[in-house]
Amino acid sequence: MKLTSNIIKGMGFGTETRQIDKREQPSPAATSKTAGPLSDLSQIGRHRKLVKARPPRPAISSLVLSTARLVGVPTSREKLAGGLEAPPKKPSSSSEKYQTVGMRKTGLEKDLNNALVGSAVPYLSEKESAKFLVQVKDGHLYQEASGEMERLSTKGATNPADHYLFVMDGRGRVFAAPSRKVTHHSAFLSGNPVAAAGSFKVEEGRIVAITDQSGHYAPPREYSGQFVKEMKRKKADMSTVDLDYMGSSKKDIKKASKTLGVSFERLYPDGPKKQNY
Repeated sequence: MKLTSNIIKGMGFGTETRQIDKREQPSPAATSKTAGPLSDLSQIGRHRKLVKARPPRPAISSLVLSTARLVGVPTSREKLAGGLEAPPKKPSSSSEKYQTVGMRKTGLEKDLNNALVGSAVPYLSEKESAKFLVQVKDGHLYQEASGEMERLSTKGATNPADHYLFVMDGRGRVFAAPSRKVTHHSAFLSGNPVAAAGSFKVEEGRIVAITDQSGHYAPPREYSGQFVKEMKRKKADMSTVDLDYMGSSKKDIKKASKTLGVSFERLYPDGPKKQNY
């Protein structure tokens, strides 16, 4: 999607570059010759060259690719600036059965800033995220591991953090991982909109608690309801689930936003949108 140049500048690239080496800043004349999303992406490319002497950051390229998707770079297999390839197209919205909500702009800024300080969280490709796909069988949650189906569990060595981060896409597919493996919700779908996001606890494959806590997406309560609906549709055992929702409903958030005169910028494949929830 076409993010404006001031959004990219707001992510801290300009300030960081000046601190590294003022001599390598592009001249005003050179800057004026570039415009649009590709010029913004090239700023990211130049920044990567300036920090080349720093410790290696293998995940930064995947973040740049995902940023390319968000700033509206064509999603064909043509080459991008710096020899990078565009990511695959997102599935058509016509196949989605649930409403989705975009990531807040502050979430993308956080991901990019984390990359700049050497603690990047890789955005996963479709192939990479597939290993975190959750399946339901006989009321229990499973994931495929080493060619076999294993029950999810927050007890024991499988998950010392005691919870799984999860997202659900518009098609009802659920992806989950221990927070020690995937630390941000944005990683699962490469920053794309989600139908639900939060965390859950599960004992021997049975969900026992669900939260809607996600700083990147901050989903209103209705989206968590979609996740519960999909789990019931797949016949997951929801008989003893503790729902711990922190988010308010769209109606209440809109009312509060109107009172305070504020809005939130959320990111979608067709462009950023200011929304009052």
